[in-house]
Amino acid sequence: MRWHKRQEFGEGWTNGCATALRAIQLRHWKRPGTIYRELKALGASEDVARRVAGNCHRWWRNSAKLLNSVLTIAYFDSLGTPRLS
Repeated sequence: MRWHKRQEFGEGWTNGCATALRAIQLRHWKRPGTIYRELKALGASEDVARRVAGNCHRWWRNSAKLLNSVLTIAYFDSLGTPRLS
């Protein structure tokens, strides 16, 4: 295994942490109705909120694709989540 310097991780490391945080948030909301309501309150489009809520048990898949525009790194910064990079 090749060890990388911290700088080489760059945005990929931050994005991986953000993906994990998005998955945890979806799992916390649990039900499709709650996911839909919370995403709409955060400014998600109708299509994104409906697709994520309809596929609510695929936390990791949804967090890696559709939620990048709604649950951004800035959103987690506003919650006071510390950055690891």
